[in-house]
Amino acid sequence: MRDALSILDRAIAFGAGKVEQEAVRGLLGLADRTRIFDLLETVLSGDAGGALGQLAALNRDGAEPGQVMADLADAVHAVTLVKAAGADSADPAASEAEKARAADLATRLLMPALARAWQMLLKGYEEVRASPRPLAAADMVLVRLAYAADLPSPAELARRVRDGAGGGVASTTHAGSAPKPAPKPAHDEAAPVEASAPAQAASPEPLAPPPELKSFEDVIALAETKRDLKLKNALLEQVRLVHFKPGMIEINPVPQASRELGQELMKKLKAWTGRVWIVAVSDEAGTPPLGAQRREKDAREIEAIREHPKVKEVLQHFPGARISAVRPTAKPATDAGAPEEADDLKEDGTTR
Repeated sequence: MRDALSILDRAIAFGAGKVEQEAVRGLLGLADRTRIFDLLETVLSGDAGGALGQLAALNRDGAEPGQVMADLADAVHAVTLVKAAGADSADPAASEAEKARAADLATRLLMPALARAWQMLLKGYEEVRASPRPLAAADMVLVRLAYAADLPSPAELARRVRDGAGGGVASTTHAGSAPKPAPKPAHDEAAPVEASAPAQAASPEPLAPPPELKSFEDVIALAETKRDLKLKNALLEQVRLVHFKPGMIEINPVPQASRELGQELMKKLKAWTGRVWIVAVSDEAGTPPLGAQRREKDAREIEAIREHPKVKEVLQHFPGARISAVRPTAKPATDAGAPEEADDLKEDGTTR
């Protein structure tokens, strides 16, 4: 109530004593709900250009890009509820216009398209909130949504693989645009059986086996391979490992780590490896984060190589030089008849 009164005071001052709906929306960076439903309908119809224009207009009118993403997710949720449980499940606090738009979209959108839009908007909201350029990030979210609008659902893909249908992908966004089954090729009754041999040769190649993770370092390397650098950095710097075995990881996150880190790691590992992983949060201290361990190891190696007589001699000839890293190097191949040269640095197997 105190927050509401404070906002009301600001609205009175902002409107020179006159409080109007549009002025309050501009003050709070909110968007008109009917325009949000317009934007949702446009982007889920695959019209990327129209959606970008509507977002730009909302932003010019004071709507924040992050709030628009949140409002779009709320609209998807409202439409999904109506589609799944009927018009009676609509939010009682919603206006009649919002209920009517939600009911209309529920009749024209398929549930897989709504579920996909919900997931993409949740991820897009986080991207927009974390981006130094929120409007540009919101633009990219809408482009992804528009271009994903015509993608087939997993069930449709499975049906196409089962039926051996090839060619283009039909739109599955709208309820009335279900793809037609691919026509079966006509066969001559007198044709020899060997005519079907080329179809067998066109069967898809077997999928690559899932990666085997035998250590926590393998998990971090897999995140890097999958180009999920945010998760890789979190595992390196924000996780103290308590226990690891294939299928089970016990961690102690540092205080600044995300609360959703464990859940996110479980979902990513299941998607990447095809098996269920359990990530448990423990109160035990665990080992220091792997990133800190690596930095300590690098510092020890640099300190050790600094004490090498030849390195000391080099540093004396080049004041101000520093050792930035120590890396192992392979020994060069030597001729069978040639005597090996005595070189302390090569025997150490290290280089500056």
